[in-house]
Amino acid sequence: MAGASQDEAQQMAGHVLFRLGQELHALPVTVVREMVRALPAARVPGSQQYMRGVINLRGTILPLLDLRLMLGMTGAMADVEALCELLEQRQRDHEAWLTELERCVRTGDPFTKATDPHKCAFGVWYDNFKTEHLVLRSELSKLDAPHQAIHATAKQALELSERGKQHEALGLIEAKRTGELATLIRVLTDLRALIRDQQRELVIVIEEGKRRVGVCVDQIEGVEPLPLQGKNLSFLGDLAMGSEMVLRKGSDKPVRILEARHILGELRDTQALAL
Repeated sequence: MAGASQDEAQQMAGHVLFRLGQELHALPVTVVREMVRALPAARVPGSQQYMRGVINLRGTILPLLDLRLMLGMTGAMADVEALCELLEQRQRDHEAWLTELERCVRTGDPFTKATDPHKCAFGVWYDNFKTEHLVLRSELSKLDAPHQAIHATAKQALELSERGKQHEALGLIEAKRTGELATLIRVLTDLRALIRDQQRELVIVIEEGKRRVGVCVDQIEGVEPLPLQGKNLSFLGDLAMGSEMVLRKGSDKPVRILEARHILGELRDTQALAL
């Protein structure tokens, strides 16, 4: 058994695991020098899009790369702003929803917008959105009750209107506007601020030979042993082609192992590397 354990150990190596979006990536610990909070970068004119610029790390000037862009992904802030814009649009949707309901009560026109809270654009997104961020998940849960209450207003207000109680129907709509809709807007506003505040990137400083560079990542998962051999897959881009996919021990989630030489090899700005 001791021999088997030794063989298994020889097939594993320590790696720093980190997230880019929902994907897990890893770098061998042998090339990782340190991990720090992202620092302001000074842009290098004429450099590639994925080169953020250079940073001053305790007196040492290092190139800073956006690993997402190098791998063909969208930038972290682009994802954040896209999500914030989506939430802002869903807020406008519900403001317009109540306005349209009020118009139909006043005119007697049929109300054609979604009355089922699970079938409006926000409801479909809300039911399918998944996150492992506990604070974000908690904030999102605050949207459920006011959202359902707003949609329930349609049936109540239209029934009142049909019974000739238009004044009561309009009063109900206004109560929802100053109550549940105001709550929904407040939570969505806080949620957008939280999403922007939580997007604080980290930098992994990697070194191979005499070359050292910082790469931006979303989140550090930790350090753990990973198999040295995995299933080779083809990806778009030279950097991705030099990577390998493996499975974590006891997990069916794939991890993409990157190599420092491929990251450094992508840099054509040799002058920046020499800094």
